[in-house]
Amino acid sequence: MEEGFAVTALIFRDEDTSRAFVIACRPEAPSRGIKHYIRIWPCDPLSGDPQMPGTTSQSLAPRALQRDGVIASLEDHVAPVSHLAVNSTCLVSCDASGECRLWQKNRAMACRATARLHKGPVVDVAVDRHFVYSLGEESNLRIWSMELKEVAVIQIDSIEASCLMGSFDAPLPLLSVPSQANPNEKDTASSIQFSRLSALKRPVSRWSGGQAASGRGTTSTPRGLLFVAATMSKGQSAAGENAGVLMEWSIGSTSCCQSAVIAHDVPIASIAYGPCDNGPLITCDVTGLCRIWDCSPRLWCSQQIEASPGAQNSQSLAKVSVASDPTNSSLYSVAGEKRLLVWCQRSANIAPIGSP
Repeated sequence: MEEGFAVTALIFRDEDTSRAFVIACRPEAPSRGIKHYIRIWPCDPLSGDPQMPGTTSQSLAPRALQRDGVIASLEDHVAPVSHLAVNSTCLVSCDASGECRLWQKNRAMACRATARLHKGPVVDVAVDRHFVYSLGEESNLRIWSMELKEVAVIQIDSIEASCLMGSFDAPLPLLSVPSQANPNEKDTASSIQFSRLSALKRPVSRWSGGQAASGRGTTSTPRGLLFVAATMSKGQSAAGENAGVLMEWSIGSTSCCQSAVIAHDVPIASIAYGPCDNGPLITCDVTGLCRIWDCSPRLWCSQQIEASPGAQNSQSLAKVSVASDPTNSSLYSVAGEKRLLVWCQRSANIAPIGSP
């Protein structure tokens, strides 16, 4: 990037390929009149045919991004862009002021709609074929049409205690339950209270019901699965204050929390899904710890890795982010430092899964 700018968000331009990526930047020393921009760069390799056997991403040398090589430059935001999401036709961007813009990819990235989604900043945003989903500081989930018109509001400041799974089949002792609580019994309270919502992910595969259709040929009601992360309030018997809870919501004419699990001891910072059609689901907390979850028949943790091994600055780790690359079946993680880690799935009898 050019000198004096810092990256605030990044994502692949398309949900099913990694041929181009989107980077949002802000000036390191903000001043009046300086714009916050979003730029799109191609990811084509320098040499070799990606379809030819023997050509891998590991054999390609890294290269600097040239400003004149951008596919598009979007400079309409007046505050730092904090969140990006994509579907097959649109790019959604949200900035620190709470403003959301929807860009039409098949119309030279023209701005299709603009709206303020919440009273304060947007905590997280997701999009599928027909709807935009957003979390706000007021602890609610809002659903919007592609014109950014409000469709529904779901309050998520608590869930029924019966939704919380007391244990799950995992090779690692991950559940955070106080010693006085029996994990095989339901919480004595009737509900689990949350202090805030922290992350959101909307799978778009058919496996998750991501067609977002209601009736024949209509799209008036979103349907399918939605994963939401929340932070436990003080005084809960199920887990300590600020523990990260991962919820699986069923969205439809009647939306409800299907299940929930205490996923981390600290707040969850981001959620990623893929690179396969049926997952896995990846949660990353503010300390840089990533946990990988299988979603069938219920949420259970299969492994954990450090997004940034050896990092010491917990404040910078709060900016951890994870993205999936469906083309190369890999994951990317950034945890507040100047390294981008690429994780590839390997056979268990060759090397431990999670080795970078």
